[in-house]
Parts: sequence; C-alpha cells; structure tokens
Amino acid sequence: MIYIVLLRGVNVAGKNKIIMKDFVNLLTNCDEFTKVNSYIQSGNFILKSTLTSSKNVSLKIKNSIEEIYGYHLEVFSYSFLTFKKLIASHPFNIETGKNYFVFTLNGYKTSNGLQEKDFGNDDYIVQKSIIHVKYATKYSDSKLNNNCVEKLLNTTATTRNYNTVQKLITMASA
Repeated sequence: MIYIVLLRGVNVAGKNKIIMKDFVNLLTNCDEFTKVNSYIQSGNFILKSTLTSSKNVSLKIKNSIEEIYGYHLEVFSYSFLTFKKLIASHPFNIETGKNYFVFTLNGYKTSNGLQEKDFGNDDYIVQKSIIHVKYATKYSDSKLNNNCVEKLLNTTATTRNYNTVQKLITMASA
C-alpha cells in the first residue's frame, strides 16, 4: 500500500535536524518500506509499505527516528487514498495569490476552542482529521497557526501549504 507521511517539527529553526536524503536511505533499509521518496526538507514522504495500517507505519517511522536521532517527533501517516480524499474535500476555491494551508490532526474531541476565537479575516473549516484554511494574508501573519490549533483542540497537528499537499498527491500518483 502507498502512504503519505508527514513529520511534525523536523528541520524547523535548526531543531530536530534530519537530512532527508539520509532519512530516505534509512527508511529504504527497513524491510517494511520500499519506493521511499521525500519532498523538500520539511518531512514529507511517499512510500510503499507491507504494513497494513497508517498507525503501524507511523509507529515504525517514529521508533526509527527515536532510535537513530533521539528525537521524539509526531508522525502522521495516511494511505494515499485517504490523504487524497482529505485534500480533495478542500472547501475553498483556489485563487492565485492566496494562501491555502491544511492542518492534519491527531484526533480531537471538539472544535469549540477554535470557534470561540477570532482569527480576523482568516477562514477555516474543520473536517474530520483536517482543517482547511484560507489566510487573508500570510500564514506567518495569522494567529491561526500550528501551536494555536494544538492548544485549542488539545491535540497534535502538523501544517502544510496546499501546494505541498498537491505535490505529494502528484508524486504518489506517479
């Protein structure tokens, strides 16, 4: 089965540094993974696995990172079809020059915390394990960021821009 894997908090501001080329080699040497490819340096992977669940893929990768690098990172794994469906449900019309992002979530009980906070002109929609966002200006200008989402929803999350998730889907389709 093909999986899309997102690492949270890797290569951010010099923390949790992992050279993706080396990490691809590490994963390729695991019996459970083949056809491992990375996209940019922020922990985005496409791989084929003999493991039959996203949970097992995440656990295997998380344990490998802890063993080799000593980092305790969250790993978000999705079957290709699940990821494609999550992204296809993007509710906003894509306009040139706009900033679209997605937050993938590691479960949450309620989105009330988000609904109670004012994010100005930033627009978002929570759907299952993903939040689709259309920023009025830039992600870096907004209060609606990864740390905020994690705090308000009492969960872990990772953020990718819409172009990145589209590229991952294209790569996984090849």
